[in-house]
Amino acid sequence: MPSMSLLCGKIPSQRSGTNPRQVHSKGEPLLAMDLVRNNIFHRAEKQDAPVEDLYAKLWDPLDDMWWREPAPNARPHRPRLDHFLAHVLTAETGKKISVRELYAEYRAFAVPKGKPRFDDVEHELQLLERYVNRPGFTGE
Repeated sequence: MPSMSLLCGKIPSQRSGTNPRQVHSKGEPLLAMDLVRNNIFHRAEKQDAPVEDLYAKLWDPLDDMWWREPAPNARPHRPRLDHFLAHVLTAETGKKISVRELYAEYRAFAVPKGKPRFDDVEHELQLLERYVNRPGFTGE
């Protein structure tokens, strides 16, 4: 019979204002970009793409804590990463993007009407990388 392990932990109550489904393993609230990352790399696994290589090469710069800091002088008051994604989507679509509905906006962009916009996730990540490397989008 296979052995089993039980992992116990404290889940924040609904009264704390944080939904347990909206908290990642570090106990911090999930950003829209956390959901985007999970979605992209889930699709990468389904495509048998080299997930670790793609992450290290194309996503790792976005995991810097600088991106999670509040964007100065931006409204609504959100992390830089949320505003970055909104700017990317606006630049790519030419449409006004709702920062409050950012994950849904990204899904509609990446897989419009159920048909993937990109041939593979590597091309999708390369699009984000192009914007990360533009002046004004780095912490330096």
